[in-house]
Amino acid sequence: MIKDATGRKWYMRFTLYRQGWHWEAWHDCHSYNSGPNFFRTKARAEAAARSAIQNSDVLAGVMEFYRLWGKRGTICSLTPNDYKAIQRAMLIRGR
Repeated sequence: MIKDATGRKWYMRFTLYRQGWHWEAWHDCHSYNSGPNFFRTKARAEAAARSAIQNSDVLAGVMEFYRLWGKRGTICSLTPNDYKAIQRAMLIRGR
């Protein structure tokens, strides 16, 4: 378990696949993972997970994604500017 920059607790799980280590994190009903990225060692996966969770506000990005998805109607309708807005929402204010 690690805490993000806003103090939310994230529960972690690391899985070893043929391609390497993969990480997943959960907070309430929200999840975040390493996506298509695999890591050679568990330590590298832990460092990547810690960096991803502690250096961004994942839930703000998720909420912006769902807001824009609802506005556009389908995920395929999201524009490059929508994805930039999601990335901006994930930035931690004051850093």
